[in-house]
Amino acid sequence: ALTGYKKIIERVTKVANSLPSFLTLPKEDRDALLRENADLLVNLRGALFFDPIKDGVAQLKISIGSGEEELMKTMFGSVMNQQQMKHIDYFTFNSIQQNNSGSEAEDRYYILTKKVAEMLREDLTAILLTYIILFSTDFVMATDKRRIQKEQDKYINLLRRWIYSKTGRRKATIVLANTLKVCSFIREMTDIK
Repeated sequence: ALTGYKKIIERVTKVANSLPSFLTLPKEDRDALLRENADLLVNLRGALFFDPIKDGVAQLKISIGSGEEELMKTMFGSVMNQQQMKHIDYFTFNSIQQNNSGSEAEDRYYILTKKVAEMLREDLTAILLTYIILFSTDFVMATDKRRIQKEQDKYINLLRRWIYSKTGRRKATIVLANTLKVCSFIREMTDIK
């Protein structure tokens, strides 16, 4: 679990540093955004990984990074070829702390994980929410907060347009509100951890 956490932090940093709009921010703002929001994004990725409808092979595939395909083939090749790997459960996987299943905080964390995964089953929605969270200034001391918020608004607008393109206006309003509510769930998950 700890190795996975470090790998996700590396990926979050790599994704952020591949965004031209992120790179044009002052370095201290980029550092502040990553420092504050990286854990939020780790929890987002964790929720997507532990989605109860995914089997183990699907979970491994979403965790494979660019350039790691060969490593995955050698480590998990036979299992992935057979397509018979069972779902990797949160409580089984979590080796950082004692298995606290049954504790109120861990149970709440697991419930939130399932809610987030259910709401973000479309890849584009998950990607846009990643950028929305990355540019969150909620607890960030930034030199150019307005510029960062403008960038976040751009991704919120893209998410709105995406959701509205798929469904009627009345339903889209509800879906958009619920999708943005995921940000609150992610923050609560981060606070629990």
